[in-house]
Amino acid sequence: MLIAFYKGTRPMPQGVFNIGVCWLTDSVYSHCEAIFDDDLSRPVPCGSSSFIDDGVRIKEIMLNPDHWDVLDVPCFDAEQSRQWFVIHNGEPYDVLGLASVVLPGLKGDPDMSFCSEAILASVSYPNPNKIDPGRLYDLCVFLGGVNIPISV
Repeated sequence: MLIAFYKGTRPMPQGVFNIGVCWLTDSVYSHCEAIFDDDLSRPVPCGSSSFIDDGVRIKEIMLNPDHWDVLDVPCFDAEQSRQWFVIHNGEPYDVLGLASVVLPGLKGDPDMSFCSEAILASVSYPNPNKIDPGRLYDLCVFLGGVNIPISV
């Protein structure tokens, strides 16, 4: 399964959220997407829970190599993940859940998710609410994830 990690910033006001996530999690990555196609030279269907899109969804994204890093993580099942995103489509984004990764006194909502939590839930990873996008990148590399170049 391919996973894309966002390392850019969007125009304001959304860019403030990206910068805040990177700062709070001490990472260059503020967002991640499960990718459901191998042809990265064109817009590809991606699944995530997005702050900007108000929650869980699948949408086509053109991955600009200046803003995204992509890992191939063979131990994750892309079809299982895609099915999870179809089933959970429309569930709300969990801002408090993401904040709880670095501020343990906070609690996320079990009926909501943030990006890395949704991706990990989609592959049946235990306690997916404990991993932010940067830690997911590190976990994927540890599990044998390999960088995939993005063609433009």
